[in-house]
Amino acid sequence: MIGLRHKIKNHPSSPELKRMFLNVLIFIVNNTTVERYSCGQPFWFTVTMGFFDDILIPPESLQQPAKFDEAEQVWLWEYETEEGAHDLYMDQGEEIRFRVADEVFVDTSPTGPATATPDTPAQPGQSTAPPAQESGDKKQAPYTLIGTICESGLGLLSWWNS
Repeated sequence: MIGLRHKIKNHPSSPELKRMFLNVLIFIVNNTTVERYSCGQPFWFTVTMGFFDDILIPPESLQQPAKFDEAEQVWLWEYETEEGAHDLYMDQGEEIRFRVADEVFVDTSPTGPATATPDTPAQPGQSTAPPAQESGDKKQAPYTLIGTICESGLGLLSWWNS
């Protein structure tokens, strides 16, 4: 009968109902979110969710004036006040509020082997596989978010709490 499922113990062809859950990660461009600052490099600033690490903030999208401290390997914001400039460091692991400015999708589908046809037929025992290529290609993330913190209220939460 259709709709009835009978399970016969230890029988390999016995049908079984399974329940599956699917979690979908959705970011909406121009919405703000709070995550954790992961690490800083001279050319980008990385934010992590713990399970998703491809959130990048370029230097021009940081609070300005910002600079990278080579000795400490961290970004800092030179905050101007009436008393002078204060360096607000962006320490690793701190919570940060940022706005999603853009999302980048890259097709990372595998490509097939090269279809080069040799001029001479292969001899018995000779490999017909294409020559190995150097694996110098850098792997790209299939989904990357580009964020910004160059607006009021965005940046490390510790900046705005006091």
